[in-house]
Amino acid sequence: MSVSRLLKNFLLAGVALAGLVGSTAQAQVTTTAAVPSALSGAYVFSEEGVTAGGARVTTLSHLTFADGGVVTGVAAAQGATGIISYGVQGNYKVDSDYTGTLTLNGTWTDADNGDQAVSENLTLVASASGEINAIRTDAGFFTVAQLLRAGQEGLKGDYLFIDSASDRQYTRLVKLSFDGAGSASGFEIVNTPGLSQRLTLQGTYVSQADGFVSLTLNFQTQDENGDMQNIVENYSCLAGASGARMIRIDSVQPGIFTLAK
Repeated sequence: MSVSRLLKNFLLAGVALAGLVGSTAQAQVTTTAAVPSALSGAYVFSEEGVTAGGARVTTLSHLTFADGGVVTGVAAAQGATGIISYGVQGNYKVDSDYTGTLTLNGTWTDADNGDQAVSENLTLVASASGEINAIRTDAGFFTVAQLLRAGQEGLKGDYLFIDSASDRQYTRLVKLSFDGAGSASGFEIVNTPGLSQRLTLQGTYVSQADGFVSLTLNFQTQDENGDMQNIVENYSCLAGASGARMIRIDSVQPGIFTLAK
């Protein structure tokens, strides 16, 4: 995923990335599931929450834990006006008592073409299933995260997700089916003030070299006047072994979509 020149006017509004600058990222792992062999390989990292100033933080990353304690990957951070992508790298260490550290660093390019440093601190705890839950411990940040082992076959099969925003009168339940060859289909049941609809979804998806998947969905919906509208939605996705995570890249609404398989 490359950073488009269209992001030159990207303003982080308070900012999801503002507090990532200038800190050292560390992770504490405290369960037997987090042995060195379990941390090796590719993971989907998803993080969301708020800053003390009320700015939303939404980040989706593809991370690879390699032998020798090296971590590399690509992160996509969602701000008020779009997505900005940057490479991350660092080191990890897991001791025999199942505690460890993780250091991630990266840079992103601001609207003035200046490089900005990126890092953060997290505490992690692994579940029995191998998923790792996390909480960010940097002052002024209130975010939670997950590390989900990446899937081997990419997006394929049936997935479910729900969407509800506390500040909007809008909810939806979505089922999506991916054929493994670039076509997606499904339906969503959406409820808005005075109107409940079942909508047919069609779309396409393309796997990128950095592990992300670009997804485009098309459907028709009825507006408040009863007129039919053609809608196109664009997402950036990462496939895990037991589900997927995605963010919408053409909307000012931030947030991680959790797709259950």
